Amino acid sequence: MRWPGNVPAGRVSNELVHEVDFFTTLVTAAGGTVPTDRQIDGMDMSSFLLGADEDSGRDMVLCLQGNRLQAAKWRQWKVHLFQQDDFYSTWAPTNVPILYNLEWDPREEHQVDFPHAWVLHPVAAGAGAFLKSLAVEPPIRPGTPDPYVPPEPGELQPQTHLQIGPIMQYITTLVRSHDEPPDPGHGIEHQSG
Repeated sequence: MRWPGNVPAGRVSNELVHEVDFFTTLVTAAGGTVPTDRQIDGMDMSSFLLGADEDSGRDMVLCLQGNRLQAAKWRQWKVHLFQQDDFYSTWAPTNVPILYNLEWDPREEHQVDFPHAWVLHPVAAGAGAFLKSLAVEPPIRPGTPDPYVPPEPGELQPQTHLQIGPIMQYITTLVRSHDEPPDPGHGIEHQSG
């Protein structure tokens, strides 16, 4: 990051900053206002980048490939849920998550085993919270009319039907909340006889 007179030159840090943080950070730096009527993935990193804070405030980055949660990075740990040898190769789910300590092994050449399996708990919690947030406010679909109007708070309620895998993947439906139960007939008439 280079911004003469604002960002300290020559500063090195191992703190996490994700590309989604650029939106909120740049909007704030330009004097704008980040929308508050919808969920925003990015965090404002201004204080960290300008040198006021030593910590970025982010400890997890999720690696999505399309709609698939491929991997997650939590602090210095990275968990792979799918095996893919290179960019062009096909992927396959792993039976057990593959875990690396990027501080010891930045090239991900030596996976760590059972003694470090405790890392899966905070990774699963963070990934699960993110996936549930997608159910509460789904991503904006391409072609959505502008201006976008997000659902009202509480308008859509997630109903989780199944939990699978070591990291919680959800099959979720969104239903509108009702003050009273819907009519069981739902307007469908049945012929008698």
